[in-house]
Amino acid sequence: MINQGIIQEQKQFLNITPKMYQSFKILQMNLTDLCEWLEKESHDNPFLEIDSIYQNKVADNNEDREKEHSKTEDYKKILAKIRNDEDGKLSSLSESKINIYSKKNAFIENTISIDNIKSNEVTTLNEHLLMCANITIKDDIDFKIAEYLIGNINQSGYLDITCFEAAHDLNISQKRVKKVLAIIQNLSIPGLGARDLRECLLIQLKQLEIEQKNSLKMIISNYLTELSEKKYNVISKKVKMTYYEIQKLHELLIRNFEPKPGRYFYQNNYLNITIPDFIIKKFDETYEIVENKDYFPSIRFNSFYIKLLKRKEKCVDRDNQTYGINYIEQQKVFEYLEKKIKSAQWIVRCIEQRRKTIFEIINFIIIFQKDFIEKGVLYLKPLSLKTVADNLDLHESTVSRAISGKKIQLPRGTYDIKYFFSKGISQENERIISSEKIKHIIKNNFETENPFYPYTDQEMANLLQKKEKINISRRTIAKYRNILGISSAKYRRRFKK
Repeated sequence: MINQGIIQEQKQFLNITPKMYQSFKILQMNLTDLCEWLEKESHDNPFLEIDSIYQNKVADNNEDREKEHSKTEDYKKILAKIRNDEDGKLSSLSESKINIYSKKNAFIENTISIDNIKSNEVTTLNEHLLMCANITIKDDIDFKIAEYLIGNINQSGYLDITCFEAAHDLNISQKRVKKVLAIIQNLSIPGLGARDLRECLLIQLKQLEIEQKNSLKMIISNYLTELSEKKYNVISKKVKMTYYEIQKLHELLIRNFEPKPGRYFYQNNYLNITIPDFIIKKFDETYEIVENKDYFPSIRFNSFYIKLLKRKEKCVDRDNQTYGINYIEQQKVFEYLEKKIKSAQWIVRCIEQRRKTIFEIINFIIIFQKDFIEKGVLYLKPLSLKTVADNLDLHESTVSRAISGKKIQLPRGTYDIKYFFSKGISQENERIISSEKIKHIIKNNFETENPFYPYTDQEMANLLQKKEKINISRRTIAKYRNILGISSAKYRRRFKK
């Protein structure tokens, strides 16, 4: 028989408030994302002013300009914003805001460029082809066909529809569509507008003057799949060529052909610049951690709105109007300002806590990984989130958020902070070897192997056991090899003439 009744039970759980969630979010952002987020916040919060090094003077001028406004206008402006935005998501009340991107953009333009073209000036693939078509194609109907076909060319440069589908959609002959497509394929970079990889390579082959042109055409036309899988034995039987000759054609194909001819036009869109939060500099025998202030914006409170908020004490008369605004309206203004200044103060505290947390973690890493910093990857020690969390009296999730997407600049280069948190493989005598160290050893051995008799994964495992006294399984070797982007022995093998 089941007893039904009320049972009192005590449970413990964590209730994440919006403020806590915001602090987690700020901690997890890298420097670039934080700058962008602060810029957006400054538009919604009149108390926040974001300064870059080059624009302090501009900020001062803006503040002086704000002070010139009449008190009545400022009150009424705030009140109008409150009335017009019922959700409280107000746009910026300041007339001008600091452009936080100025220095970041200068960094990108000076260090990363493709033929010295700024990323925001790079023409898209479709725009480029339409411009070329406009110059080359004179017939209006042919241009409309070209416009339709170009609109169906993807970022890699391939046509996503068939000529039959295009002819059906445009209600025009397939022959005319093919004629226009042939023009598009010869407008610019060879291979653009191809319908598959085989056609893309054959179009590019037409533009090349090489001795092996006929052999390469035959291989591309009939044995592209076998070539990609390195089934030289199958191709050799069919075309009566040696493994060495087929391999040479394969290398020629890799070296001189572009499988994604549209790549040039979209590579700038994938540039992901992560600026280091801290820079490590060596002075004598010690290392100093320097905050990267060149790219970190300084935050200050708008003094004008602080003074405006202080007027609250003088505006307590319910019967009289202050600056033409009655008591209820005044209270709405002051409630809004109080809410925003508390939000701004919380953001500043979160950013300061973020800086302090990341600094402590980096400081611990510098001490713990000093041998790596001075001698290289072979001296990298295994390090876990738990080790750092226990030593700094932090939670593991806090450490994880603090290092996510962050970089530090060392004398030997710029590294992801996560790089220093490498797992280890247990060995005899309770010795633990960093996985990054093992990857480095594996990479060096693969690079110095005999190309005619490359190491298999099992042979590499045996080599590490004999030469480095490292016990590691064949499957782990295969895993690390794939991470390093190294092909299996079958694909690395070269053939003698």
